[in-house]
Amino acid sequence: MTSPSPPTTVASEPVRAIRLAWRAAGRGFVEFYNSDNLTFASSIAYYSLLSFFPFFVLMLSLVSRLAMVGRLGGFHFNDSKYGDDDLTTGSITPFQLFLIFCELVAAAGGGRVPELAYMIDQSHNLKDPIEDLIQSTEAILLAYAQALLVDREALRAAQDGNDPALAQEILQAAFRTDVRPLAAEARRRNGAALAPLAAYRALGYRDARIAERGRSTVATGL
Repeated sequence: MTSPSPPTTVASEPVRAIRLAWRAAGRGFVEFYNSDNLTFASSIAYYSLLSFFPFFVLMLSLVSRLAMVGRLGGFHFNDSKYGDDDLTTGSITPFQLFLIFCELVAAAGGGRVPELAYMIDQSHNLKDPIEDLIQSTEAILLAYAQALLVDREALRAAQDGNDPALAQEILQAAFRTDVRPLAAEARRRNGAALAPLAAYRALGYRDARIAERGRSTVATGL
C-alpha cells in the first residue's frame, strides 16, 4: 500500500518563482560582468569627454566666421550637462559663455555686440521660471562685462606669436575678474534692483500668483 503524496501548498509557487528570478538575476549579473559592456561604456564616456574641447573650438570658430561674413543670425542662450538640457544660462559652462561674448564683442567692435536676435531658450522644470530668467540675464550681463575687460591688443599679439599659453592667461585674467559690483552699479544707475533675485522674492509675486491660480494650475508660459 502506497502512502499518499503530500498536498501541494499554495505558497510553493511564489517561492519557486522567487528562486527562478533570483537565479536569473544572478546569472545575468555574471554574464554582464564577464562581457565587454563595461569596457564599451567606459570607452564611450572617455571619448565623449575628449570630444568636448574640439566641439567648443569648432563652435567658437563658426561664431567668428559667421560674424566676419555678416551671416550670424542670432543666439539661443542656455546651458547643458548631458545633452540638450536647456539649463540656466551660465550654470554649467560659464567660461564657454564668456568666450562667446568675446567673439561677439570682437565682431562688432567698440565694446558693442552685433544687432542680432538674442533669446533665452530654457526648460524651467525645477525652478521658478521668472527666477531662472533673472539668473540667466545676470549670467549674460556678467559674461558681457568680462568680455569687455579682455586686453585685445595683448591677445592679438599672443595669437600672432602662436603663444596659446599667454592667450589663455589673458582670457582667464578677464574671466576671473569679479564684475558683479560693476553690474550692480549699472543696475542702480538705471533704477533697477541691486540684487534682482532677492528683490523679486521680496515682492511676493510667486505667492500672490499661487493664491490667485492655485498650485495645480498647468500652463505653458509664465
